[in-house]
Amino acid sequence: MDYLDSPQAVDSLMSFLALIGFVLCIAIVCYILNGIFQMRALRAAGYQHPEAAWIPGWNTVALYELGGIRGAWAWAALFWSALIVGNLIPVASSTVSVIVGVAMIAMQAWCAKTVQEASGLRSPAGIVLGALVPLAWMIWMGIRLPKSGFDAKHALSAGTTFPIPLFRKLSDPSDRFEAQD
Repeated sequence: MDYLDSPQAVDSLMSFLALIGFVLCIAIVCYILNGIFQMRALRAAGYQHPEAAWIPGWNTVALYELGGIRGAWAWAALFWSALIVGNLIPVASSTVSVIVGVAMIAMQAWCAKTVQEASGLRSPAGIVLGALVPLAWMIWMGIRLPKSGFDAKHALSAGTTFPIPLFRKLSDPSDRFEAQD
């Protein structure tokens, strides 16, 4: 008797496929929620291309620019390439993944802090939420920013004080925001 002909194999395969389908559905729902609320936040901030919320990669860069970080494309490319290259090297993959993960969480916390300050909110809990549960933070900002407004000048000035001065002269995110009265 072949193992693949047994009912246990079919049950195992169906369970696995059901799990994959469930995880995929959750991922799609999270992506849609993030896109909706990030687009609302980008519109409220006066970002020229709020549709960036729907494009993978560009949505990360738009968030970095919303946080006033200069050279956002270079930062994102550095993180993505470090993850790709780091995972190709067997011994260093876990170390590189941890380092890049911590750096991305720090960048997310910086953006959360700057965006909240630009909207008139000073909440340490919001910074932690933005760093560790970005979807919940994005929903909160998508609801809050249209009501409270967004001071792009504050966000851009805060971005010039970003702790790591790499890529500071590459691009200036101020041209991505429309003039607000």
